[in-house]
Amino acid sequence: YAIEYVKSIGGPENRITYLSDYVNDVYLEHYESQKKLKKENVILYNPKKGAAFTKKLIAAAPELNWMPLINMSTKEVQQRMQTSKVYIDFGNHPGKDRFPREAAISGCIVITGKRGAAKYYEDVRIPEKYKFDEDAVTVSEIVQRIKACLTDYEVLSQDFEEYRAYILHEKTKFAQDVKKAFERIGT
Repeated sequence: YAIEYVKSIGGPENRITYLSDYVNDVYLEHYESQKKLKKENVILYNPKKGAAFTKKLIAAAPELNWMPLINMSTKEVQQRMQTSKVYIDFGNHPGKDRFPREAAISGCIVITGKRGAAKYYEDVRIPEKYKFDEDAVTVSEIVQRIKACLTDYEVLSQDFEEYRAYILHEKTKFAQDVKKAFERIGT
């Protein structure tokens, strides 16, 4: 998303270097052991992003257990993600957002909209069937996908193994990209 933006404002392609971040180590420290934790039928969301659309989803399925991630420490967010099955994010994604990656590495199934960076697989590396264009699908279709994720969590969670492997290696990739960026400056 950022690369496309830089190109769109006339940035010369030969001067563009990719550099991204990585998730907080606290999400990686207990990666293997957290897989054994019991998952609850909880849908997490960030109430500061995509609030209007998220309210429509909640109104369409009030029987589901929706939980906002607000007024929590990093540790509290991590604990909640480790025991919940789904994380949704229908806000604008100005870049490779942190919350979807933290949720995925914590074992959540991630469902997003397609605004901003979320429409790019390179930025939000989740299968297309978990990304929805809010203008092209109904609230009911998204709620059906969420319910399927809660019901078939064990099977559908496997769709995120590639994303989780990517997240596990982000810190190494960051170091490589920093080195590569400085090598380009030196040339």
